[in-house]
Amino acid sequence: MPEGRDVFGAARASLSALMAQQTVRMSLRGQEVDIDNRPLCSVEQVLAAMEIVDREYPQFIAPLPEDHPWKWGKVVHAGHTVEAVQEIFGGDFGFCLENLALLLFVSGVHDIGRAAEAKGKENLPLDPELKGIKDHGESTVILLGKCVVLDLFPSEARCLLEWSIRAHSGIKSPELKAEATSLDRLMYFFACVVRDMDKLALFAGKTDIYLYDKPEKTRQIGLNDLEGEQGTINPPSHIAVFEAGEAIIRKECRSYESYMLQFLAWIFDVNVSRVMRAIVDSGAIRSLLRYFLDRLPAAEWARIQAKTRAYLGDHGIDIGDIWP
Repeated sequence: MPEGRDVFGAARASLSALMAQQTVRMSLRGQEVDIDNRPLCSVEQVLAAMEIVDREYPQFIAPLPEDHPWKWGKVVHAGHTVEAVQEIFGGDFGFCLENLALLLFVSGVHDIGRAAEAKGKENLPLDPELKGIKDHGESTVILLGKCVVLDLFPSEARCLLEWSIRAHSGIKSPELKAEATSLDRLMYFFACVVRDMDKLALFAGKTDIYLYDKPEKTRQIGLNDLEGEQGTINPPSHIAVFEAGEAIIRKECRSYESYMLQFLAWIFDVNVSRVMRAIVDSGAIRSLLRYFLDRLPAAEWARIQAKTRAYLGDHGIDIGDIWP
């Protein structure tokens, strides 16, 4: 076509740019996944939901003893999670404002069902719908429904809220199927983020305490029926489990070193590479590797270090960034 005669050239370029903004590419378990970036609700709807939770939740937890760890402790955890999600997924991530707001809301409410569990254990009055529910994701969805939060949202946003909150509390991360729809991928992403943020809180908040705080170390040894620090991974089979990238069963740990290896093995359930980077940046992985270097025989240390290096590499993280 002669120069200047391409009537739709500029229009095509503009539309292509807009289409690119409708998805966000995210690295999940070493795979690049395009996540739907269509707004599922309005920011005003999310703000209204936040206002209801801020009003209703303190009333729900009021009967719990003030020193119960799941009374205000979960509120603090929720606040830290929201701040961390804002830092990791705001700005250059490229999420539209509406979906970022929805992600922040899910991050703030994902554990409120723990309060129902706590009230049940304390033999406090509990609504019939919540009695006998052992999964805190399910309890959270029920509580959000009872205070009409879910009714504020369009069907797709409500489906995302319910599914991602339920999925976050499972033993294992959900799987993304090849035939997943755009909404399926977005729901999967939300669930993975919330699960991973719990891992970030655990690594960033507990690693150095478990490693270096003697009273806490003594407490963990007692709580988990361990035989103390032995200078080795006991049972030795746990190293092979770690090398296979699998979770280590905590009740099978005999030595404290094995207990801390099962702690490090939580990295295998981290899905979102941005969160893995935040865990690395917290210094937790470096502290754990230093502990194993100081405590274990060279052969055990080498196998743990090699698997850690390879797994972080799958997330695009060079262990040289944290280990000289």
